[in-house]
Amino acid sequence: MQHVKSLDGIRGLAVSLVVLFHFGILPSGWIGVQIFFVLSGYLITSILLRAKERPLGEYLGRFYWRRSLRIFPLYFVFLAVAAIVYSEAGKPRSFDVDWPYLLTYTTNFGRLRSTDVGPTFVHLWSLAIEEQFYLLWPLLVYLLPLVTFKRIVVALLFLSPLARLGLYFAFRGQDADWIGRNIYCLPISQFDAFAAGAAIVLWRLQELKCAPRLLAFALLVTAICGAAVLVHEHLVYRAAMKWTFGYSMFLMPASGFVWGYSLLNLLSVALIICALQRLLALRLLESPPLVRVGTISYGIYVYHLPILLVANSLLISRAAIFFLYCSAVLIISEISFRFLEAPFLRLKEKKIPLRILQNEY
Repeated sequence: MQHVKSLDGIRGLAVSLVVLFHFGILPSGWIGVQIFFVLSGYLITSILLRAKERPLGEYLGRFYWRRSLRIFPLYFVFLAVAAIVYSEAGKPRSFDVDWPYLLTYTTNFGRLRSTDVGPTFVHLWSLAIEEQFYLLWPLLVYLLPLVTFKRIVVALLFLSPLARLGLYFAFRGQDADWIGRNIYCLPISQFDAFAAGAAIVLWRLQELKCAPRLLAFALLVTAICGAAVLVHEHLVYRAAMKWTFGYSMFLMPASGFVWGYSLLNLLSVALIICALQRLLALRLLESPPLVRVGTISYGIYVYHLPILLVANSLLISRAAIFFLYCSAVLIISEISFRFLEAPFLRLKEKKIPLRILQNEY
């Protein structure tokens, strides 16, 4: 696959939104994770379709070899450091109950407990969703005829919102926050995001001539629905978090958990299509600083929350904390990319243990 700088820019935008969300500056910044899921669906489906003609063993081996080199080194080094710190200092305190979920990429299921995953690791639920996607998607792409696979993608786009509604009724009686986060974090609730990204490849949506109008339409509908939620919250509860723009975490107001994720997926699809077409209005996505942030975005995502917890313990002004926090995240993620991630990424081009061709994600 040809490397597209604007997709790195989208990664940079998405991870920046998440960082601002956790710092408390942008309450709607959690939607960066939604963008990541849709982008992953697009990229992974593109890769798998190009490799589909290979024998099954080589097809799966090649895919998982490359995914492992991209994901595992940083993640398991991070867990090893956390384990060492816990053994020496007893922190993070939740490590003794969280580690089985962290080790097996089931952190999203760990959130089903009455007490949530500890704050040091709570963001890693999305990496678990990604890994669960990697287990299912390659087999669907390989084993199903293209027409059948397209039907599966369409079914996921329509059935996932219904599944979220079903989970809401199944979870009724629990605390509202617990309900919201577990609707959000279970795989069936997010597979329509990956399917939305896959649709770009399957129907060649990157060639749409009306892409700017699609993006404008998606933005308009998203804004109108968000404003309607804010009005609803004000009329019913006499309060509304304006800076969520109607998209508060877990989308519980106005049953947003049913339709809101789908709408954000549509907006993400439109953004990716326009980025692929290199529209002039989105050339900012190709700016070197944003592209670099996108390049090291995996490290930023994994490290940013633990760094924030340390930064918040400093007895200095909030503005100073923010500056130190962002600087530390960028520096540590850059070092991690150069000296931990990049050496393993270079192994993608080696012929051991598989014959591995160039390119891809």
